[in-house]
Amino acid sequence: MRRTGCLALVFSLLLGVACTAAPVPTQPAPPPEIVIGSINPLTGALAASGQAVQDGIVYAVDEVNASGGIRGVKVRLETRDDESRPERAIATAEELITRAGVIGLVGGYVDTLVGAISEVAEKYQVPYVAAASLDTRLVQRGYKYFFRISNLDPYVVSTTGFMKNVVRPAKVAIIYSSTPGASQLAAAQRQALEAAGIQVPLFEAFQTGVTDFTPVLLRFGELGIEAVIINGFLADNVLLLRQVHQHGLKFRAVLGSFGMEFPAVISQLGPAAEGAFGTTSWMADVAFPGTEA
Repeated sequence: MRRTGCLALVFSLLLGVACTAAPVPTQPAPPPEIVIGSINPLTGALAASGQAVQDGIVYAVDEVNASGGIRGVKVRLETRDDESRPERAIATAEELITRAGVIGLVGGYVDTLVGAISEVAEKYQVPYVAAASLDTRLVQRGYKYFFRISNLDPYVVSTTGFMKNVVRPAKVAIIYSSTPGASQLAAAQRQALEAAGIQVPLFEAFQTGVTDFTPVLLRFGELGIEAVIINGFLADNVLLLRQVHQHGLKFRAVLGSFGMEFPAVISQLGPAAEGAFGTTSWMADVAFPGTEA
């Protein structure tokens, strides 16, 4: 599905759910504009990823408006920064709903922030479409106003498929952020790799923003690790790759499930980024159509 179609569907959903919450006059007048609230971590530890999500939302809003809007009505975006903090995410969601008068919320990065926003959305019965949420528990609560456009399956298939079909190591280390989505992804990756006959002798969580991977790296040689999967974010990936280079370790591949797509990986690391791979949903310079095939 093209970006325009996807966002139009999201906005139509938001508008439709919001309109059912209030009495409808016999001949309703169209709103002068559709006001949507976007909440992302634009500063703090997750700023790089949050800004990427925000850029995509702004780009899509511009594209939708250029094509005439939703049902002929233009979209206005109210943007807020949750500063990578759940308490700030709650405050911004409250402000957007009660003061800015948005009919729905979009955006969100990592489940600790997305979960916080979803609680506010459910409280006020305002639809929230999360851009990046992998925690399966969030969709098992029965919330009527929470939706998401991401899930674990594509990450599991792409990352483990790359290892099985391209890298073909005997032993893989999986290290992962202790966030809910990354933890669940790591468990699914281990299960898929072991089912394919690939050993995972090192499976370890870390706190996002860790300052030293050396204790973990020292175990790689002892265990005969040939490839690494890291379910972390930009700063985590950069640190890991830098320390792999510093310790003179060699792997067939270091695969980042997310946070490896940023130019900063290469600009900050230079040759130390060699052998790093990542996944991404869509990039402006990738010309392949968004089809299942």
